[in-house]
Amino acid sequence: MWDIAIWNTSRTSVEINNDLKGNLVGDELGLLAYYACNQGVANQNNSSETTLNDLSENNLSGSLENFSMTGGISNFVSGPYNNIFDASSSNTKNGTYKLKYSIDATCLDSLYIKVNPLKDATIDVTQDTLSFCILDEDTVLTVKQAGGKWIDKDGTDWTGVTQNGTDVTFDIKLLTNNGATNLDNVMFIYKQEIPCGDEDTIWIATTSKLDATINDIRPFCEDESPVYLFDSLKVKDYGAGEFFGIGISLPDTGMFNPASAYNSATGPYKIEYRIGGKCGDTGEVYIEVNPLPDPTITNIDKEFCKNHGEELLLSQENGGSWQWRHLDNQQKGVDTSDVSKPLFNTLVSDTGTFDLEYSLTTVKGCSDTDTVRFFVLPVDTPTIDSVGPVCKGSSVFNLKASPEGGVWTDLNDDNDITISSSGNVNPASNGTDSVVYTINTTTCPASDIFLIVVNDIPQTNFSVLKRSDCPPIEVEFTDNTSQVPDSSYWDFGNDSSSSVIGNVTNVYNDAGCYDVVLTNFYQNCSSQYSSQICSDPKPVADFTWLPEVLDVDNNLAVFENQSSQDVFSYEWDFSDLVLPSLSNPATTANPQTSIDENPAVVFNSSNGDTVNVKLKVTNANGCTDSIIKPVIIRDKFSVYLPNAFTPNDDDVNDKFFPKGRNIQFGTNYDFRIYNRWGTLIWRSKIPGEKWDGRVTELSPSGGKIAQVDVYVWRLFVVDPFTGQEHELVGTVTLMM
Repeated sequence: MWDIAIWNTSRTSVEINNDLKGNLVGDELGLLAYYACNQGVANQNNSSETTLNDLSENNLSGSLENFSMTGGISNFVSGPYNNIFDASSSNTKNGTYKLKYSIDATCLDSLYIKVNPLKDATIDVTQDTLSFCILDEDTVLTVKQAGGKWIDKDGTDWTGVTQNGTDVTFDIKLLTNNGATNLDNVMFIYKQEIPCGDEDTIWIATTSKLDATINDIRPFCEDESPVYLFDSLKVKDYGAGEFFGIGISLPDTGMFNPASAYNSATGPYKIEYRIGGKCGDTGEVYIEVNPLPDPTITNIDKEFCKNHGEELLLSQENGGSWQWRHLDNQQKGVDTSDVSKPLFNTLVSDTGTFDLEYSLTTVKGCSDTDTVRFFVLPVDTPTIDSVGPVCKGSSVFNLKASPEGGVWTDLNDDNDITISSSGNVNPASNGTDSVVYTINTTTCPASDIFLIVVNDIPQTNFSVLKRSDCPPIEVEFTDNTSQVPDSSYWDFGNDSSSSVIGNVTNVYNDAGCYDVVLTNFYQNCSSQYSSQICSDPKPVADFTWLPEVLDVDNNLAVFENQSSQDVFSYEWDFSDLVLPSLSNPATTANPQTSIDENPAVVFNSSNGDTVNVKLKVTNANGCTDSIIKPVIIRDKFSVYLPNAFTPNDDDVNDKFFPKGRNIQFGTNYDFRIYNRWGTLIWRSKIPGEKWDGRVTELSPSGGKIAQVDVYVWRLFVVDPFTGQEHELVGTVTLMM
């Protein structure tokens, strides 16, 4: 054996012959294993070779067993593939060949090989599929070599196919059963038998009578692009015929050019679709090509100033639509509400370069558009500086505008308001006047109009109710001006003001005379009126009394008037007792009232009280003032102590303590008892607390009755009414 190859794909004879020539490498697609069998030395001792190597990429090497591995048998030997008989070679001729093989010139063998010529079953046609009409006569084809037979896909001989040499006749009627059955791409095989056989195949389809009818085709406009008419055919198998007629540029596809037809002749245009042969047919249709409208814009003027206004749009034919397009691609300035009178208004449009587009469509649906470029120039519109309404008789003033350099024109020269060409205005009379300011120095002249108003000023006047009185005085002011103003301003003269229109009130708290001014405004004009009101001075009430401190014993008070010098009458009231009263019965004054300038009053009080004394004074203008002051009548405070006591529990003089009037109300109370050596033995900070003779401040005798002896006491207390401090020292004898 030599060159053992194992594949997972089928191999053709050509590939096998090529493999036998030793052309395998090992990486061929589908090669599972490849053993070249050329290891060691041919016909020599190769006992060391025990593995047959796989040269493929799968590395499927195998073990060699039961091989002698010596000599020319059961060993690696020279490969015979160098003596290949190639019948396909161009040098190999047809005939019989004898092949002889010998070994060492002693053993030989021979073989006869016959080489037959190749057969050619080629059918002489340009297409694999042939189409025939069932009405056609017999059809003759040719083949390259005679001697074959015609069979169907199942290997059955065809009836209706006869062959004479290389000429083959197809009997269409027989094949279609006299037209009863169409052939629908039926396979016909021409086969040359083996050895060295060959075969070729064609497909045959037959058709019945064809229909070349063309559907109705819509009208066209002369500017439409060429269209293919085959989409409108009813014929089943388009391609059997051709289109003919004016405007047809490609007969096979039926490309129709409306513009070419329209420019060549007057329509409608007859178009035919012709299918030749016995199964052929001819269809026709008439196509209408309509002319385009003429939307030519005929406006002569193309340049306008922004303030130009309306411009009538003109065109060769009416009835279309206009569009005025600018940067934002929006229509601005075109008014087509009246179709018979389309207008372009520069006052509505923007400035700049515009395309004016006019579109027109005929009743047949053909449209065309014309576009003209217009220019809207900007206008340097002057601006007159605002002048507020002017007051009649005011000073001459000059009108101002930008840009400068224009001319002023008075449109109403029949009144006393005069305006010069330079803009000087003399408001000699009231009324209105219109003035125009015109700039003529630019490409687009422009002007601005301004209305001057000269107002007649009503005379301001007001009246005063209660022109004088005692403060605080509330004064009512009534505006008596004949015309209601646009706004008002009241200055009341006392740092207060008001913007109320009409009647107002104001309060004057201080005495004095005040200039009141009312200013009424009528647009930019104003009128004033002033008047004076006076607030009479008030008296000032005041008083003192002596003595300043009264008590239940020293209870006479003399009151002294301290009021202002303009006072001429007095009203005293001493009856206002502050409640609750501290005395029982309640404190009374004698007298309770008085009209004297400096009265004397006795306050009868058992325990002291407070009385609010009121003084009301009046001056010559009838103005009054009052003042109230509290007068305090104090209670008395007194203190005294006995000089002996007997703490023997007989309930008679058993305790020692301070006594007196209102002593219980004393403040900072401190009562102490000392022995003869000055040692503190008892102490109390509570008014009324009594010493029972016991020692409480000295250890270890605390709590025991002190011995009979003379003791020193010390008392500190503050008068609750006067705040006077009392510090008393004395002795007391403790007796049993």
